[in-house]
Amino acid sequence: MKISRADNFAEGWIVAVRSKAQSMAVSQDERTLMLTYAKRTWGQTENLSGRAAREARGTSEAFGSGFREGKNANLHRPMSAQERLAIEGRAA
Repeated sequence: MKISRADNFAEGWIVAVRSKAQSMAVSQDERTLMLTYAKRTWGQTENLSGRAAREARGTSEAFGSGFREGKNANLHRPMSAQERLAIEGRAA
């Protein structure tokens, strides 16, 4: 039952944070660079699939708690290479 409540809390948190994360989407060029780096660093990675959280007593409350906590989460967009260079005084 604890695992089910934890799963539902996590699902609620993700639902609330998803829109914040989507606004931080990276450009296609940045995505290509990240994928190239990941493949070079870790090789071929496998796809993982999740599982649905089971229903148990208290899961609705857990989802709601996760959603409220996710609404309070603060996400910070990392600097681009150009922004970092500008701060260092080495703008391209």
